[in-house]
Amino acid sequence: MKIANILKKVLSCIVFLCLLAGILSYVNVVLTAKQTARQLTPMAVYHDFYSMEENTVDVIFLGSSHTYSGFSPQYLYDSFGIRSYNLGSSQQDLTLSYYWLKEALQTQSPKAVVLDTCTFFQWFNDNNTNAQEGFVRKAMDFMRWGPNKLEAVWTLSRLEPEELSLESFFLPNIRYHNRWKELTREDVEYKETFVTGQSKGYSGMYVEKGGRTLDPIVPGESEDTQDFYGPQVPYIHKLIDLCREEGIALILVRTPYDFSTAGQYNALTAFAREEQLPFYDFNEKSLYEATGFDFGQDIDDNNHCNVWGAQKLTAFVGKILQEEYGIPSVRDDQYEATRTYYQESLEDAELRHIDALSDFLPRLERDRFVILAAAGKKEIEEAAPEILQVLDQYGYDLSDGFEVRLEGGDQGDLTGRFWEERISYQISPEAWEASILLDGEEKRALEDGVNFVVYDLHHQSVVERAAFSLTDGSALERIRLY
Repeated sequence: MKIANILKKVLSCIVFLCLLAGILSYVNVVLTAKQTARQLTPMAVYHDFYSMEENTVDVIFLGSSHTYSGFSPQYLYDSFGIRSYNLGSSQQDLTLSYYWLKEALQTQSPKAVVLDTCTFFQWFNDNNTNAQEGFVRKAMDFMRWGPNKLEAVWTLSRLEPEELSLESFFLPNIRYHNRWKELTREDVEYKETFVTGQSKGYSGMYVEKGGRTLDPIVPGESEDTQDFYGPQVPYIHKLIDLCREEGIALILVRTPYDFSTAGQYNALTAFAREEQLPFYDFNEKSLYEATGFDFGQDIDDNNHCNVWGAQKLTAFVGKILQEEYGIPSVRDDQYEATRTYYQESLEDAELRHIDALSDFLPRLERDRFVILAAAGKKEIEEAAPEILQVLDQYGYDLSDGFEVRLEGGDQGDLTGRFWEERISYQISPEAWEASILLDGEEKRALEDGVNFVVYDLHHQSVVERAAFSLTDGSALERIRLY
């Protein structure tokens, strides 16, 4: 009888501990920062990587945000049949690159690794990880627990014991306990964000054209050199050694950005020569020209490749991978299934750069779009007849100051919900201006003109916020989305 009671108590304790562990695990996931942005959701990026069939990724990209914005695995597959995955992350230092490569090798056998060299040099103050604490966690929070993560968090906690304490990795609720005040639907229904993993780690969020200039580096014009960042140097060599041990070709790259210096170029060139590694600096004049890169058109206004610049760099690297390293062309359903998602991303990006209403409206004729249009009622009364004709041609009757197109092209009311009742909208067409709210947040681009807010149901994000003149139909204003 006593034994039965003891067993009953032990079993009750086990059940309680299992329930407690389950609840704590769920709370940790909910509280952990998702850092959600279109095609840039770490949880989705890493979830999708772990979902890849074993030994089907032939190339891995590693490095900072210049990597995840500069190389598109889908475009590489569509153009060359090469299967790759982009494991870059914001401010990814060499420590994180090393441990993510070790983790990747648990399930994949890549033939080549393309490594961005931006963080070879000091990037973030005197932090030993060369990265802000939030970005370190962005790369580590969603790595699966196992020997690699255990080793990684131990290393990180020794590099930065105050910011990156060991216990905060095991119990993220310690680090994120204050986030309960700012939790959103995406935190609770986080699996819905997995849709952004379809980009295989590439970020299609950079869609602007910066209009800036670049003075490419001319070899030999300067003898300056710059030291690598000391605390990270051991992990450069660990990466090199790991690739050599596994028979992986390691390719060093540097994407175009206007803060690259001749001193960095000289240091990297000398290092690559010493280590007998290929190095492609797209800031170097002859290589920059060989890619056909146009800094003003191919760089977003914050020094990252936009979707068009990424295609040029990806194509250049793809040719090298195919011709010099013999990476085979393979048909793979994992990449065939995401072709449409990538093409839609390009369409959304192009939408941002159409400057005439007559060209803009035909691009909105897509079932995946929810369209909210509004203008001041007085403005509509005084609009040019030819502009009203263009609006009417595509079925926009703004006589009441608004138009709503929900799923399936249904006409909506001034208030309502869409995407399975998850997102609310409210339009207020006043006399001279109009308001467009999504979940209570103002999305109107400008008080003047006819405003359009376009939501992409497939990509689960707003892809356009623009205002067009009711006098001549020209684009008046666009709001940067990310």
